[in-house]
Amino acid sequence: MNKLLIVLYLFISHISFGQIADSFTTTNLNSWTGDTTKFQIQNQQLQSNSLNPNDVFYIARPCNSDNQEWQLDLNLLFNTSSVNYVDFVLFSNSPNLLNADSILYVRVGNTKDEISLYQKMGSNTQLLIDGLDGVINRSRSELILKVRRLEDSINLNFSNSWTAPLVFETPMSSLVDTLSFHYQNSFCGLIIKQSTSSFFQDHYFNYFYAGDLIKDTIPPQIKALSVLDSNQLGISFTKPIQNQLLTKLSNYRVEFINPSNIDRISEDSIVLTFPNTFPSGLKRVLRIDSLMDLVGNVTTSQSIEFEYRFIRFAQSGDILISEVFAKPVSSGLSVEAYEIYTATQDFLNIDNLKMLDFASDEKFPNQILQPNNYYVICDDQDSALFQNPISLRTMPTLNDASDLIRIENDSGSIIANLQYFSSWHSSGKEDGYWSLEMKNINKGCHISTNFSSSIHPSGHTLGTVNSINEALPQSPNFLERYYSDNPRMLSLYFSDAVEPQLYNDPNLYQLDPDIGIDSIRIARNNSNKLTLYFNQDIQAQQKITLLPHTQCNGFNMTSQTVRWEVSKIPQANNIQITEVMFNALTNCSEYIEILNVSGNYINLKNTFLGHASSSKNEQFVLTEEEFMLAPNQLAVLVQNKEEINSCYAHCPDALIIEVKDWTSLSDEGGSLWIRNGQNQIIDTILYHKDYHSTLLNDEDGVALEKIDSTQSGLNSTVWSSVGSDQNYASPGCYSNFQKSSPSNQSFSLASPYFGLGINGSANIQYQLPKPNYQLSMEIIDKRGVIVLQLVNNQVVSQKGSYFWDGTDSEGRDVALGIYFIRIQAIHSDGSTENAILEITKLK
Repeated sequence: MNKLLIVLYLFISHISFGQIADSFTTTNLNSWTGDTTKFQIQNQQLQSNSLNPNDVFYIARPCNSDNQEWQLDLNLLFNTSSVNYVDFVLFSNSPNLLNADSILYVRVGNTKDEISLYQKMGSNTQLLIDGLDGVINRSRSELILKVRRLEDSINLNFSNSWTAPLVFETPMSSLVDTLSFHYQNSFCGLIIKQSTSSFFQDHYFNYFYAGDLIKDTIPPQIKALSVLDSNQLGISFTKPIQNQLLTKLSNYRVEFINPSNIDRISEDSIVLTFPNTFPSGLKRVLRIDSLMDLVGNVTTSQSIEFEYRFIRFAQSGDILISEVFAKPVSSGLSVEAYEIYTATQDFLNIDNLKMLDFASDEKFPNQILQPNNYYVICDDQDSALFQNPISLRTMPTLNDASDLIRIENDSGSIIANLQYFSSWHSSGKEDGYWSLEMKNINKGCHISTNFSSSIHPSGHTLGTVNSINEALPQSPNFLERYYSDNPRMLSLYFSDAVEPQLYNDPNLYQLDPDIGIDSIRIARNNSNKLTLYFNQDIQAQQKITLLPHTQCNGFNMTSQTVRWEVSKIPQANNIQITEVMFNALTNCSEYIEILNVSGNYINLKNTFLGHASSSKNEQFVLTEEEFMLAPNQLAVLVQNKEEINSCYAHCPDALIIEVKDWTSLSDEGGSLWIRNGQNQIIDTILYHKDYHSTLLNDEDGVALEKIDSTQSGLNSTVWSSVGSDQNYASPGCYSNFQKSSPSNQSFSLASPYFGLGINGSANIQYQLPKPNYQLSMEIIDKRGVIVLQLVNNQVVSQKGSYFWDGTDSEGRDVALGIYFIRIQAIHSDGSTENAILEITKLK
């Protein structure tokens, strides 16, 4: 054999029996010996393939006894034990690893679930490196093992995905024989011990190396940067760094500012603390001059970009509801959505927020919102339609005519609140296609004057800047009414939506006497209402003053003061019906005016209103809402609130109550009554077109007002037409009541009661100024309904009497209670005598 062939043979032999670097890219194990049938290569991984319980099997490969470094990448899909482990054999003097006299190996497993280095000489086994106990006490362990032989020591290094890399060392002198002598033949490999079928085929190996020390020529790099606080950065590097450079302050800078302190966490990680805080939401660059690893590799001038974000939970005023798209049509956007705007310089975590409307609520997703940005709240199926979507699992339906969008945190505090109405749209845009946009984002008021129809051609600007940008009118949001049915509560109703950040401040309210405010809450179903809760009961009449303040739109509101007591259910004669508009002009509302003539605060909630005429007899709830009538205060019951505002000049102190179940009043005439929830009649009147002044050319659009508060409203003489000086209507305005003339002595009752003893019938007596009056008498119940025509246009003498036996026109006994006898006497000379008598039937 020539010399060249000898050299080539020696070179090939050195490779074959020296260095090993196997990534298992082939499909066979030709280079390995041992129990090769109990292993297989699948997807570039070496996998155990023994299906025998209580089995110990191995594979081996020739390697050089002068090896300096070993590496094994493995993945065990089980929890190790004393009978389920893997031995990574670094050196064996026999190809049969199970019978070797001298063997050095790393055991992965054992009773302590550890990774340790052992040496076996003959029958003697010695623990050289005792690894960390419990480190692989897991159902799956993916590891990288490295063993390096240095000049005076041998070290074991292992890393995984759940702990930092760990390094253990032992002196080379601890080795008794292995690696201390050169053997003619040496071997490396794997030994697997398994018990039951639960461990079959659950050993995987990705890489096996045995050979020279792998020289490190790669310079250190920045591995990761994390923003820990407003002035702190955590940095990790790809390898350990020489301490002198790792902890050098001048080695790091952000915008020419060096850190004031460096905390060394490990050889490859530090925390930098800077003297100033980083601005939230702005990109910054950390620059590092130079780094040197432990073997001398150097990197110069590295940089990495970072951004500090001050993230917090939203507070009231941080989020604006800036646009609402509630009515899709076929020609435009086909889904409902609304838009919010983050009116803050901070980043907002919305994980603690939820959306509510009149009917439902839905939690927001875990999402961080950027400062001063638009986002679209939509159903998760519609998120692809919008920029910056916030997808809800189920988007609550937005009602077309009116709805309330409310954003609350998990403690119930209001973050944003908007109650919108279709009437806010521009004329012709209320039927769909167009969104309602906030006109002035800078003011951010959730009030009617700050919203209008979009002017963008697509009908909306959801997710982008609104198409409208207008100055906000400075109109006042004043206190319209107040209500209390509890000595520790007072509800305040305003003309527009109340802004939480302003009206939730207890310093806005001054109480006399001061009983202390415990809490303030804006109503969930009405953004114009808030309720004050007090620390103690009010004892008598209480006064509250809303102090001067600047409202959201910039209007400087002066103080408002009201007095109140806990309201009471109305009793008989507490309320009078004082004005009736029963024949209103076209597009103008009918109305009924009432007056509290008692000294109490009257609760109108769940009070009943009745109406009877020749064609109907109906009774319905006056209002289910919280209305309280102060002493001597007027209220106007209306069919349509908008129409009364446009048709009549009503006085500002009156309550305007829109009656939900209003039934049109008869143009000819009829009766009206008010009843409380205890079925007690409070007041009854009769109205008729003939009560109007004969001087009127047309009664249409003219109201009847009561001019004598001391007389019953059943008497026609107490009613008069409202004059032209008041435009023929004065809803909510006081009339110039006349004082009643002395009681008419022409008619009287023998007794105001009948039905018991000698008073078995009502005795109605009359004495007229002269004979030959034509007399009519009607028995009327408290609703104003005629029960019996007792006398009908009979010519009578000057003096006499009539009797009523308590029956109706059908001869049936009427119910017990109060009745009225309406009497009218007309003489041929034109003179008249009128009276209304009250009588009570007791049996």
